[in-house]
Amino acid sequence: MCLWTGLSGLTLVERALHDRRWAPVRDALARLRDPALHTLPAAERARRVDALLAPLGARTLDRVAADSAVPGWAAETVAAHLVRRGAVERLARSASAHRGAAAKWRRVAALRILVRARHGRALELLERALADPDREVVGAAVGLLGMLDERRAARLLLGALTGGTYAPSRVATALDHFPVPILDLIRPLLRHPAPVARFWGATLLARYRETPGLDAELAPLVRDPDPGVRKAAVETLGLVGGPEAAPSARALLGDPVWYVRAHAARALGDLRRRDLAAAVTPLLADREWWVRLAAKETLEAMGPAVWPDVVPYLSHADRFARNGAAEVLQNLGLLDTWIVEAARGLAPPERLQVLRQAAGAGEAGLLGALRERVEPGFRQAVDQLVAELGFQRAGEG
Repeated sequence: MCLWTGLSGLTLVERALHDRRWAPVRDALARLRDPALHTLPAAERARRVDALLAPLGARTLDRVAADSAVPGWAAETVAAHLVRRGAVERLARSASAHRGAAAKWRRVAALRILVRARHGRALELLERALADPDREVVGAAVGLLGMLDERRAARLLLGALTGGTYAPSRVATALDHFPVPILDLIRPLLRHPAPVARFWGATLLARYRETPGLDAELAPLVRDPDPGVRKAAVETLGLVGGPEAAPSARALLGDPVWYVRAHAARALGDLRRRDLAAAVTPLLADREWWVRLAAKETLEAMGPAVWPDVVPYLSHADRFARNGAAEVLQNLGLLDTWIVEAARGLAPPERLQVLRQAAGAGEAGLLGALRERVEPGFRQAVDQLVAELGFQRAGEG
């Protein structure tokens, strides 16, 4: 008990010391929020900020400017103050190399401070970090390059992407969120000899979907020998649209690789090409579950007008195709409408046959489940219809 009390007391003392040490920092940051400060001319604002932060030690300010938890505006203000305070050479030395774990994190912190200060030496030091053998340093450099709005930073990231310097997905994320447009730098990736470059080129073009003519640039990639590239191309085509988008996606519905077929179907759904529903419905019988799911969701995205193309699959030889067709009609709300019409005596004989096929395709209980969704006043009539069609109510043996 005494030990526990002692440890608790020590924790409280440490917390009090921490709070006392950081109280001036919190006070300074609170004063930096003063709206009046931000209405001043730049030179006067810098003078006031410097006077406000001058009492704080350089190491303390380093921690504030490098801390990812500190709001960006505050970290940038502190970083700019450090530069004006003459910390550039010290930061540059820390940012240029490291030996040991502690020095590595000082290096990353120094790089972050120089980036937040938008200092001219940041790019040079980030380029050196990008070539470092330490993967954590490289990863930090990738993230920091993505914060800069200079095209040279984007070129460095593209070099890292095509050269395999770091995980392509991480580099591509930095490029996708780059602060300024870099479409002209992305386009050459579509013709790069490395499949990974073509893949990310096609993927990154989705950010520029409003640009006319992107479909014509992407269309050749649906014939790429690499399935990942075909997948990326058709996925982006579904987003950018254009005259080449739908024909390109339709051509991939029969691709030998299942995930390419799935994305081709989804692209047609994104394009809302109801007129191509008949090209998608055969995928309801695809051997891969993910492709069948994509086909169902695509048909649903196309809307109720697809029903004439879906109904024939209620009697398909493949059980999964029958079940998928019934799900599509149900999720589009068509079965609910049709069964109410039938209960009112308004459905033609062929519609009753469709309901019978849907109930069989959807397996036991589908019509009974529909009963639970119709208005209570129609349920007795629906019960009678279910009995006439030869199916049991949901929950009955």
